[in-house]
Amino acid sequence: MMENRQNIQWFPGHMAKTKRKIAESLSLVDAVAEIADARIPASSRNPELAELLGKKPRILVLGKSDLADPGISAQWIAHFKKAGIYALEADCNSGKGLGQFLPGVKRLLEKKLLDYKAKGMTGKKLRVMVVGIQCGQILVYQLHGEGCQGKGGGPPGGDPGQPVVYHR
Repeated sequence: MMENRQNIQWFPGHMAKTKRKIAESLSLVDAVAEIADARIPASSRNPELAELLGKKPRILVLGKSDLADPGISAQWIAHFKKAGIYALEADCNSGKGLGQFLPGVKRLLEKKLLDYKAKGMTGKKLRVMVVGIQCGQILVYQLHGEGCQGKGGGPPGGDPGQPVVYHR
């Protein structure tokens, strides 16, 4: 009787669609900002992102840091740093901690920025895709005040996986 059973598709359609959009847009961006919950950084991350993003430079934003234990968060930041992942704490609602975001992206893409400068491309905009399950839209709108634009020059945000352009 077990042989007659079909596999059940548990992966929701919107998640499969987002995964496809991320894969399609990845070549259009310089880096990826992954949003995770500072209270549960390991379990709030999508384990499929590592394989999907490959070697694309990534910054990890631990959102909802205002609700997390500061000592534990510091340990997580150290853990990610040791693993070669640039991570920062942020409260996306208030904007606290987001002042580290753009400098972090620039640090992450330092080699690329030097290459652009050597080629005379000093005005080239950095493109960062925001992905994750926590406060992504709020992060994008908070960063809009930091000189960020969405694809096409309008406000950032919109569809999941849509690249967000950050001015340098």
